[in-house]
Amino acid sequence: MPALNTQISSITVYPDRARVTRTGRLSLERGAQSVTIASLPVNLDESSVRAAGKGNARITGVQMNLRYSAEAAPGAARDAQLQVQALQDQDRILADEEDAWKQRLAVVKGIGEHGGEDMARNLARGKLALDTLTGVLDYLSQSQEAAATILRDLAIRRRDLAKQIEAAQQEADKLANAAQRAAYEAQVNLKVAEASELEIELTYTVPNASWEAHYDARLEGETLEWTYLAQVQQQTGEDWMLPFDLTLSTATLATGLDKPELPPWRVDVYRPPEPYPRMTRAMGPMVAAAPEAMMVAQPPASMPKLAYDSAQVDSSGPSVTYKISAPRAIPSDGEPHQVAVATLSFPVALDYFSAPKIDEHAFVRAKFNNTSEYVMLAGDVALYHGADFVGTRAQETIVPHQEVELFLGAEERIQVERQEIERTVDKNLLGNTARAQLAYRILLQNPALDLARITVLDQIPVSQHPDIKVKLRDATPKPVQQNEQGELQWRIELKKGDKAQIDFAFTVEYPKELRITGLEG
Repeated sequence: MPALNTQISSITVYPDRARVTRTGRLSLERGAQSVTIASLPVNLDESSVRAAGKGNARITGVQMNLRYSAEAAPGAARDAQLQVQALQDQDRILADEEDAWKQRLAVVKGIGEHGGEDMARNLARGKLALDTLTGVLDYLSQSQEAAATILRDLAIRRRDLAKQIEAAQQEADKLANAAQRAAYEAQVNLKVAEASELEIELTYTVPNASWEAHYDARLEGETLEWTYLAQVQQQTGEDWMLPFDLTLSTATLATGLDKPELPPWRVDVYRPPEPYPRMTRAMGPMVAAAPEAMMVAQPPASMPKLAYDSAQVDSSGPSVTYKISAPRAIPSDGEPHQVAVATLSFPVALDYFSAPKIDEHAFVRAKFNNTSEYVMLAGDVALYHGADFVGTRAQETIVPHQEVELFLGAEERIQVERQEIERTVDKNLLGNTARAQLAYRILLQNPALDLARITVLDQIPVSQHPDIKVKLRDATPKPVQQNEQGELQWRIELKKGDKAQIDFAFTVEYPKELRITGLEG
């Protein structure tokens, strides 16, 4: 049975798995033939295995067999596990030493706590000299201090050792996964119409592979450079070595394939569950046979696609795929490996936003429309303003033509100040009413920018009691917006060198016998 040497030709990575296609070529004689493809990942999904290809032949079945290597476990994996064991032995030695010192410290404390009265009594009766008592107390104090110091040192050493053990165990797990001794072997059964060269593809799905979206957003003038990145990681047991085509897909395993049915909801007396017998299941080979009537021979110059007898339907649902133009090798190490999806440019509308009650700064705000065809999955965005790194924020999914708002740090060239200019409480009103009056002033100044459009946000309190009445007494200029949460919003435009002032005042009336809270702002 000839062995087919294959190379990875394409990979589609999903958020929770990967679909791998291997391709190889070989020449076969006419008639029934079988070829084997060895060293396939042991954790592949058997039900996902499919064969296809080109040539004058028909696929009559694919059978998966689990093979075990007779070779000893590779030295690197064994050495890594021995390193873990050595570190664990060191930790046990330190743990025993720690227990011994804890017991010693307990004895010293016990002598000090329970022997104090006896020593005082013997000293009073003249049976114990003062110098002797002083020496005993000094010894107990020094012993306790020494034990505490050693225990602190042991705790630090064990904490550092625990980190080393964790790192060594992770490395050992990676090497053990890479050095797995079991592997699948695929047997592809063919009926060759005419002696010729065939191209055979084997596709299978493996877990322990995923990708996440990451972005770099850099504001340059009034243009936002948006770099769409993907962090791909896999620990499937086989290294993905170039060359191959890499595609990223947003599809996840389908749910909702059947109509949901509500099970009966019953109430009954409790009965102990009966033990279930152990069940075993025999799994036969995966074979798909082709009827003779569908066999069509083609001349050698044309290589038709190999086909299964029954139709294979691929319905991935509402997903998006990205074919990576410059893939990279991705080893089976579980570490993230970055690939570029796209670099985009968006014109932005720039303004500034300030909520001086929280922070007396004006923050750069960039608004843009995703005019590309790309769906930006939820992920972290690294924000840059020119050459300056501003920070990282989580970004929800962005669909095409969606308006997006980003904040890119404080603009130090705009000055913002908030002042409390009035706070009085008058309980001398007629009747049973008390009134608190508060007023605030917001000062804005633009000494350097050619033009600054600033949205300013502040607030007045909102009553949580029917007898507490809050009223905006005055606001200059008038806010462009006031909502039910008491938020006030102004839009201020400042040319270079301009200043602006916002004043607003409000009253809070309430029964004199009530003690109210919430006027601390």
